[in-house]
Amino acid sequence: MHSHVSSSSAARSHTTDYNRVPLVTVATLIVLVIVIFVPVISVVVEQFVDYGLRHQFAQAMLSGEIIPSKLETPHVLYELLVIAVYRLLPGISITDAGLLIAITVHVFLALVIYLVFGSFLGRPTAYRTGLSYVAATLTVMVVTPITPYRT
Repeated sequence: MHSHVSSSSAARSHTTDYNRVPLVTVATLIVLVIVIFVPVISVVVEQFVDYGLRHQFAQAMLSGEIIPSKLETPHVLYELLVIAVYRLLPGISITDAGLLIAITVHVFLALVIYLVFGSFLGRPTAYRTGLSYVAATLTVMVVTPITPYRT
């Protein structure tokens, strides 16, 4: 009977690990996305090339001004999210609101890519598999976005 209890306990432990693997690997992914992308986004968001123009457009929307002519193709959803964060968090600047939105979007992008890997390759049941999904997700994300503009 003692061996039955041990095997039952081992089965529960395996089930707990099975359920915990995706949570641990997703948490790891989120932390790594923040660590890798915040320094880059922090620099790019301050530059008056892409994000700077978006922030100018958001400021123009807030004040009711005419849209500057340089803003030929505004990303309206981005600007609306920036304005929402700007209004919801008193004391935050438009640039900081943009930084918060950009980081949040990067985290969501990472989660979507991770889920795509999981849907094609199966739910990670071992930490090694989950961490390989994390590595693949970060690889896909790093290929293009880390291209700071130079003025």
